[in-house]
Amino acid sequence: MKKFILMAAVGLFVSLGVNAQKMGYLNSTQLLMSLPAYEKAGKDLQAYAKTFEDAFGTMQKDYQTKVTAYQKDFSTMSDAIKDAKGSEIQALEKRMMEYQENSNKKIGEKEEQLMAPITASIEKAINDYAKENNFDYVYKAEALLYAKDADNITKALITKMGGKLNATPAATTPAKPAAGATPGR
Repeated sequence: MKKFILMAAVGLFVSLGVNAQKMGYLNSTQLLMSLPAYEKAGKDLQAYAKTFEDAFGTMQKDYQTKVTAYQKDFSTMSDAIKDAKGSEIQALEKRMMEYQENSNKKIGEKEEQLMAPITASIEKAINDYAKENNFDYVYKAEALLYAKDADNITKALITKMGGKLNATPAATTPAKPAAGATPGR
């Protein structure tokens, strides 16, 4: 009887260990770049950034005009006018720097605002796909040193999300060791 219980316990532990976990991976860059929403967000962000660039360009022209005039008339100016014009140019330099910092901040915030719904939809699609197909884990391809092509779920997710399959970045799968290469050497 003790042998039977021992064999049953060993059998139970062995059968639990045999239950393999299903894993997949995806190329997050390829997935993101394939989505029409990402392309639209990029265009919207470029248009938004252009308004700041245009305004900054106008400020630069004004600055350059004032600097050129200051340099041209410097020898004929009184000290008071030199100081006033110099202060005006310095104030304009400061405004330009502040404008540039502020516009970079606003552009970053706009990018986050545009990307948040896209990121959320990608996360939902990954979770839904993993649940539907009984995956225990889904990894980013960029973090893997080796994985079988059969475990790549990128194309399935692109299709699921209505993306374009031809949007492929340079590296779409994890690196594979060269034939005969020994890992870690």
